[in-house]
Amino acid sequence: MITRKATKIKYIIPAGKATPTPPLSTIFNQHNRRAIDFLGINSDTIFKNPKGGALGKISLKHVYEIALIKNQQENMLDYELKDICKSLIEASKSVGIEIVP
Repeated sequence: MITRKATKIKYIIPAGKATPTPPLSTIFNQHNRRAIDFLGINSDTIFKNPKGGALGKISLKHVYEIALIKNQQENMLDYELKDICKSLIEASKSVGIEIVP
């Protein structure tokens, strides 16, 4: 019988940068784990709501406030606030978050 020892791995990953490639995969491989299993790459299992319907709801006001914050990021300075809001709304819908007025 093979027993696995619980291991705590701490690593700071920038938002949106978690991929099963180095350096993350290297860290997991050192502990005989697969990064792809940890990340849950299969989007069907990540975002499935067993009760059906949306996973959550946020208001347009919240979308706007998030867009204001994102607009201050260095890589978003060239985008208009309207376009950032549209992008946030589409991304939210794709992961099962409903946007309410």
